[in-house]
Amino acid sequence: MVRMVEHRVEKPFSNVVEETRRLIGGAERNLVLLRAIGGVAVLFHCPSAEDGPLSRKRPDIDLMALSSEYKKLNGFIVSAGYEPNKRFNAVNLRSKRLMYIDPVNQRQIDFLLDYFHMCHTIDVKERMSIDKLTIPLAELLLTKLQIVKLNEKDIRDTVALVKDHSMGESDEETINLKRICDLCGKDWSLYKTVTTNAAKIRDFFVDNYEIGAKAKELVKNRLTTMSQAIESTPKSMKWKMRAKMGDSMAWYDLPEEVVRRAGE
Repeated sequence: MVRMVEHRVEKPFSNVVEETRRLIGGAERNLVLLRAIGGVAVLFHCPSAEDGPLSRKRPDIDLMALSSEYKKLNGFIVSAGYEPNKRFNAVNLRSKRLMYIDPVNQRQIDFLLDYFHMCHTIDVKERMSIDKLTIPLAELLLTKLQIVKLNEKDIRDTVALVKDHSMGESDEETINLKRICDLCGKDWSLYKTVTTNAAKIRDFFVDNYEIGAKAKELVKNRLTTMSQAIESTPKSMKWKMRAKMGDSMAWYDLPEEVVRRAGE
């Protein structure tokens, strides 16, 4: 039996959390795999991010999809009330990035396809369906720790993720440490940034947040455990060859920030 694809054009919700849920649910009904990244994704998993010292503004929606589903994705997003940025999408489709505009709320929505690429590249496509709403927690944490120039919102999100989740070898409300170690053991550049940021957050930033002494100690211990596991992971030949060059040459990209619409 062939499932019908929705064609009725809807109006986006003003609330970004409600709208993200609407899009993910609508995409599933239209046989499109869509998962949240960014601050809204953290909020879906972290009670600590809802209010208090680790909460923050979340004005934007950022999503991941599969490049193999581009045509279905485009049709669904248009039916969901969005307008494609045709020039941007034509130029950036090959680099696996898309942009759509919500004309009702004057809001931009960004899509990354297959890979999360900013300062480093994280392959997500094979593990997109593990969680019902977001990319897996291990990859979600890495999207924060791969940022070379750490900012306040990503530090808050990192602390919330680590505070609210244990580290293990599964993905169900657990940060899959094996996955993080596998990725960092193959890519020296990612390893360099992730371990550097974990140490910075542990040693200099966690104490800035009034989350209680026990929670601070828990976050620090979990970041230490992660770093120790990464260090003890066997490294690939490619990793070892790049490690010999060290930081004598740039090991990261600094992507251009896409200009948001006025008011964002």
